[in-house]
Amino acid sequence: MAPCAYELALPVLEELTALAIDHIGVANDLWSYHKEIQEPGAIPTLLPHVLMVERDISLPEAVTATANLCDDLIRAFENKAGTIEPTAPVQVQVQVQVLRYLDVLRAWVRGNLE
Repeated sequence: MAPCAYELALPVLEELTALAIDHIGVANDLWSYHKEIQEPGAIPTLLPHVLMVERDISLPEAVTATANLCDDLIRAFENKAGTIEPTAPVQVQVQVQVLRYLDVLRAWVRGNLE
């Protein structure tokens, strides 16, 4: 059974979903940067390039900053996920769906990195 609108609207799940999406986007920018800047006529809009321009830093510094942001996002995700207690006083069915959705988010993030 998929999570219902009530479960997906729980603030903790909204925040976890946003953190997962942000992590995936930042990781994609990091891993695809070199490929995308080599395309003819490419206008770099990926995070490492934006950081280089906005912060006036080198590519290695921008890559490190992007990687650090990825780390910060996944740490925030895991910290927030740790606030979901399996024994929280909610309906058992809701709790099962929340934990299942959390597993899906983790798999989505892992799958993006593989």
